[in-house]
Amino acid sequence: LVRNYQATLDPNINPGIVHDHDYPWLVVRDSNGQLLSDKVAVVIIAPGPALSGQNRSSSAPPASAYLDSITVGGNTYSNFDDDEVFIIRDSADDTFNDKLIYITIDELIYALEKRVLMETKKALNTYYLATDPDFHYPFAAGMGAGNSNVCVQGNLRGLLPTTVPTSHACSCTAIDDVGGIPSTCDCHFSIVSSVAFNRNADVFIATGAAENAPFGSCSVDNSDPDTCSCNGAGGCKSTSGETVFSCDACGICTSKVEGEYTYTTSGSFEMDSGSCTLINQNTVTCINDAVGEFYLEKCEDVEQLLDLPAWFQSNQWEDYIFYELSASCSSSGDNCLTPQVKVGEKEGVHALLASPG
Repeated sequence: LVRNYQATLDPNINPGIVHDHDYPWLVVRDSNGQLLSDKVAVVIIAPGPALSGQNRSSSAPPASAYLDSITVGGNTYSNFDDDEVFIIRDSADDTFNDKLIYITIDELIYALEKRVLMETKKALNTYYLATDPDFHYPFAAGMGAGNSNVCVQGNLRGLLPTTVPTSHACSCTAIDDVGGIPSTCDCHFSIVSSVAFNRNADVFIATGAAENAPFGSCSVDNSDPDTCSCNGAGGCKSTSGETVFSCDACGICTSKVEGEYTYTTSGSFEMDSGSCTLINQNTVTCINDAVGEFYLEKCEDVEQLLDLPAWFQSNQWEDYIFYELSASCSSSGDNCLTPQVKVGEKEGVHALLASPG
């Protein structure tokens, strides 16, 4: 993660090199040359007294004047060279007296995640106390990169809300039957609960059918075969087997036949235009024969975690922590008087944080 670190205050950890990088993890072997670990993040070596052949009297003695080497089966391993392989030995003698401890990447990440969770807990508690007398935690950001850690009004689970709240815009294009151009609606699933598409003519194949059934996170009820409902990536097919309505994981939904989109949210829609119409604060519809837009109301300006250390966000930890709060502990709750989150057998939890491991 960090090579040849030269003691800056907040080193940037680059997760992009975890799986493909120029320099592999450090390797530690025992005094017989047997591999102890090839996923070592840190080694700390304390040299012993000078051995025969080691001269430490110069103004800038080399590493070999302090650190030792050992030959096993014709292979020489040196703690002072730059091949990133190190030797650890239980007992010292007059040929080798280095003392070495090491930290594997698994041990490092475990410790880092504990620190990250504690910093997040501290920031949430600071936020909570600052909302006196209406004690509450911020709503969560939506899951996925498309939401950029922006709080979603009414959202109780997702990522940490670390970005200045803004309104969330969704837009739809018009279908062109003559040109064969489908309609698309772009509204990320991190800010809406579901989308349903009601076609004007013909029907979809219902869920459970032997052939051409809905796939992914989409479904069609037998009692309402002209409506395809999705809460994630998936699609629905016509009797011909063609997929005429589908959504990708980013919430871009495509319809190839005329009809109407219906979006629902646990937050609040606040504005519409064009072919889109607010039914209520939780529901909006858009006819796909014309362009339209709608917006999800932004969280209050205070619904943002501000008291996180600089290294936390510079290393993008906010993208790796799952956050859930009780509805009772939100700005629309009852000051956490009746928290509903349950963890194992523990009930009445205000909020939950989890790291991926």
